[in-house]
Amino acid sequence: MLARHAWNRELPETLLLTYSAKKDSEIAPGVGTETDMFMIGPGLGQSSTILEKPVQKLESEYQKLKAKTRKAQAAAMAEVREYVNALGEQAAAAQAEKPSEDGGKAPNGPAAGDPPEA
Repeated sequence: MLARHAWNRELPETLLLTYSAKKDSEIAPGVGTETDMFMIGPGLGQSSTILEKPVQKLESEYQKLKAKTRKAQAAAMAEVREYVNALGEQAAAAQAEKPSEDGGKAPNGPAAGDPPEA
């Protein structure tokens, strides 16, 4: 669903999306790490086992995809961190330049430098 799979996708895309979905679900309790793949169709009552070598190739491509995803996430996180830090610096600079609207008084207290009330 997240990958926008449809019934009319080609076999290579379907294989990778199905394998990726299974591998990503291994984090859930009860989903094991062993993977057996079968293909149903194209005719009524037809099915076939997807052999070990194609599954190994799917695993290899899945690992490459995950590595690229981790790298892209790290780059995006760095960009967002830099952006948020810049916003904080801009806000601090703007606050430092702007005179206080309450005359420098602390909340519910005397202005800075005022003698304490007796």
